[in-house]
Amino acid sequence: MNSQSFLELGSKTMGAIRLGNINNELFTANSSIANSMGTGVGSSYSSNWSGFDGMGTGSTGFTGLVAQTTRSGTAAGVRGIRQANTVKYVSPSFSGVTFAYGFAPKNEAAGTGDTVGATDYSVRYTAGALDVMYAALRYEVGTSSPNYGSLTAAVDVTHSVIAASYQVMPALKLSVASGASKSSLNTIADSDMYTMGATFKASNNVDLMVQAAKHNDKNASGFSRGMYGLGLNYNFTKLTRAYVRYDNLTYNVGNNPTVAGDAVTRTAFGIAKNF
Repeated sequence: MNSQSFLELGSKTMGAIRLGNINNELFTANSSIANSMGTGVGSSYSSNWSGFDGMGTGSTGFTGLVAQTTRSGTAAGVRGIRQANTVKYVSPSFSGVTFAYGFAPKNEAAGTGDTVGATDYSVRYTAGALDVMYAALRYEVGTSSPNYGSLTAAVDVTHSVIAASYQVMPALKLSVASGASKSSLNTIADSDMYTMGATFKASNNVDLMVQAAKHNDKNASGFSRGMYGLGLNYNFTKLTRAYVRYDNLTYNVGNNPTVAGDAVTRTAFGIAKNF
């Protein structure tokens, strides 16, 4: 399916080694701490809007493969989700501190067999109402010429973020994050971003969410972008809810003339059931 799957070997005292198709640490920091609305509509880490640039996974037509985006007036950015053939170590908690390190080796075969190497790591501190995490994800393309996702050979891209959330009161949780994308070739990635969000429990059944983010493109092309999102959950039970999501996405910020499609609004609603 379209989710992580792995074999885990470990213990409570020594930590765990995971082998398989594993969520990377950048994904965890952005979807679980920095973001109040996951990775869908209203999120700053969705397939239609992300604050990161360069290379990522989960692009249309390249599920599970690393693809490269080109800066343009309607660039959606990239996300790191998970990488096949990953080996990862996850530590036990040391007074609230945990760390993780994972890698997937690159394959230097040319064409579709050329697999991008991936390295990801994190340090996380959780204590009471506070949750803080630093995470980084690095992609490294081999010297051969891959023929999918318009990858540039022999370059690397690194995404990083520091994210924090704080439970201000039982009904209110705030989150913030600051991140960046850098590459050995700055025309591929040279940008920073920040996000702010809040989740408010209006009643036993109703959760309200808000998210805002801004991306700053430091390259000469200057294709910055922004977004804000709103969300509402009506919880029938702990496992079943109805939801509404809305977001407003802007691309090509600071550039003129405007580009067709550089302002997008989306609305989604439905019912979700967890198992």
